Amino acid sequence: MLPIDPNHHAGMICPKCGWGWATSFIEPIAEDAVDYTVILLAENVPTKETIKTVAGIAGINYLQARRMIKTAPQKLFVGKAMSVKSVLTALEASSIKNDTGGEHHGTF
Repeated sequence: MLPIDPNHHAGMICPKCGWGWATSFIEPIAEDAVDYTVILLAENVPTKETIKTVAGIAGINYLQARRMIKTAPQKLFVGKAMSVKSVLTALEASSIKNDTGGEHHGTF
């Protein structure tokens, strides 16, 4: 069984026979309409891995990412809960210190 839509696990389908199921349940994180801000903290060191991760998340080149790390704290990303969850997972995997910048810290 494979998800019908990889971004929303509201149903599954068999790739061999086409049989499937669907549900109307939507994960609460998918319905969260709040914009969250991820802040890059000053404790980070501009290593090859942190530069690459920051550049990918912020959509900037490596030189800009290095500058961003050196001049932190900086706003790294703003988005909905589903996107921010992915960003936080990438930052955690690279051991990059961050904050969600507000009252919603740690609610993912």
